Amino acid sequence: MQRSQIYLSEQHLGRLATCARARGTTQSALIREALDEYLLRQTPVDKRALRSRSFAAWSANPSAPTLAELRSEERSL
Repeated sequence: MQRSQIYLSEQHLGRLATCARARGTTQSALIREALDEYLLRQTPVDKRALRSRSFAAWSANPSAPTLAELRSEERSL
């Protein structure tokens, strides 16, 4: 692991210190966790593969509503 420096406002520093104390962890650990979560959301998603997995899971569930049932429910809202 390499050391890095960042500039934070007084408000950020205060909230970071409070959160770290409440969770019993270090400020550095919280920053790394937040950065990991942010970077995970920035990762491109293979939408075709995601759609295929979702369809496979949906069609394998016998109690899942049909497309017609879903459309009917949506229209009634």
